Amino acid sequence: MMRPVRRYLNAPVTRAGALAVLRLAFVAAFAAQLVLATFVAVAVRLLAGGVTPRPNAILTWVLVLFAIVELVVASAVFARLHEITGRRAALTAALVVASLYGSVSWFVALALATEQRGAPLYLLVVLLALAYALGFVAVGRLAKAAAADDGAARVSASARSERP
Repeated sequence: MMRPVRRYLNAPVTRAGALAVLRLAFVAAFAAQLVLATFVAVAVRLLAGGVTPRPNAILTWVLVLFAIVELVVASAVFARLHEITGRRAALTAALVVASLYGSVSWFVALALATEQRGAPLYLLVVLLALAYALGFVAVGRLAKAAAADDGAARVSASARSERP
């Protein structure tokens, strides 16, 4: 994964090339958070082996509410990132977006760890899928800013090498 990122940072890149690298970074960060949340949920269930969890509708709806709030916060943060210029800034923004949208997976993991059931659980899964889709689209907008950076990384590197 590091080779495409190095090429993205140091060589001229088209919008399609920037899009591929930024989406790869987004998917990797989102998936890492999802895997970690799942691992923690499984560990909690294993550590609480003798406890029989009882589904609680209030808890599940609170988790849904928190997931919705997290989607709104993530969307608001991304809206503030619309002035991104440069490849490094676009890559950083893609990772921030993945982290914010991926945090919905923690609410799903808590619901699964406590064996919640019913429509709110399915709604949490739908919200997680929506978070992924929103992040995927958001990263697409960042690719335009990254492609507009026509070799600024190379220019700054050559400027550093010319210093006395």
